Formats: sequence, structure tokens, C-alpha cells
Amino acid sequence: MGGLDNDNRGNGQQEFSAQRRFQNMEPVVRQLLTPGQEIDLAACQTISCPGILLVGNSHINSDVFKLRGVDHQSIGPLVYPGKSAVLDFLDIPGHNFTITKDGREVVTQRTFGKSSDRHDSVYYGELPDILGAGYKLYYAPVNTNGLHVRLIWGPHTELQYPVMSGLPEIPGRDLDRIRNVWKKVNLVDK
Repeated sequence: MGGLDNDNRGNGQQEFSAQRRFQNMEPVVRQLLTPGQEIDLAACQTISCPGILLVGNSHINSDVFKLRGVDHQSIGPLVYPGKSAVLDFLDIPGHNFTITKDGREVVTQRTFGKSSDRHDSVYYGELPDILGAGYKLYYAPVNTNGLHVRLIWGPHTELQYPVMSGLPEIPGRDLDRIRNVWKKVNLVDK
């Protein structure tokens, strides 16, 4: 396969960009999910969500999942702190876990609202594995990305918000478990 930006469409090859795929799925997902809604297995099945995409450095480690400044900000009605990710409608597994540089750029911009750099890599994970690692997934659309989600450590969802002080840190074993969920997506030329 030639990466995610080309798709065979009956009448020869037609350019079908990652950006276009996301744009096509945003209204569908916005109609089926409510901002702040937990995406459990039933909700994932409703939207036919094949997986989750995460942007990290070229070698993902447990520190990626430690909460930092922006991770604590509310997104719409969602008050739980967590890490940004995006629903995968690019069919990463169907493309042999590859993505083009343009595809990586789209995923990075949609996840963080910034351009990617040469150190950014895309990682793929599936909801059952995320749940098995003790995390939950919530729908957290933002103005520039209707497919934005937030990965939240389960015990953080049991607290009363706002938490004024003493938000429990995520234990190292749980950081390791969530890190092991993700498979690196290989970057390919067009």
C-alpha cells in the first residue's frame, strides 16, 4: 500500500487525504456522541471506532502519560485531566501500521493544534487494551477537531472536581501499563 493518502476508488487512483477522512467523520461522530461522554465499548461500537491515535516522541516512554499543564484544563463539560488523542478513522491496521508524513502532520495538528516536527511519531491503540490498562476514554471535541478524545486514568474519574489540591499522581505501574498499549505507526513516503 502507498500510505494513507492514496485510496483506490473504482475510477483509477484518486487522492483522498487524511484531512478529508477526518472531515468526513466529524459530523457523524458529533451526531452520535455528546461532549464529555465516556467512550466505552458500546459507544465505540456505535461509531465504528477502529482505534485511537496518539502523538509522541520517536520512542514512547511512561513519562508521556504523566499529566502536564494543558492536561489539567477542562474541555467543554469534561473536567477530568488526561492526555489528548484522536479517534482513528484512517484505518491504520489496514495500512500495515504505516502513515505518510502528510498523514502524521494532520494527526499532530488535530491532536495538538500545532505542526509536527521530525521527532513526532504516531501510535495506535485499541479501546479494550486502554480499558485493561486502567484508563478511560472520553469524547472531548475542540473547535479544530471533532474527533479529539482524552485518555484519563480511571481513579481520576472518581474524584469530585474541581480538585483544589492533592490530585493523586498516576503510579508508575499504571504508566507502564498504558505505555504498553501503543504500537508505533511507521512513517512512509507517499
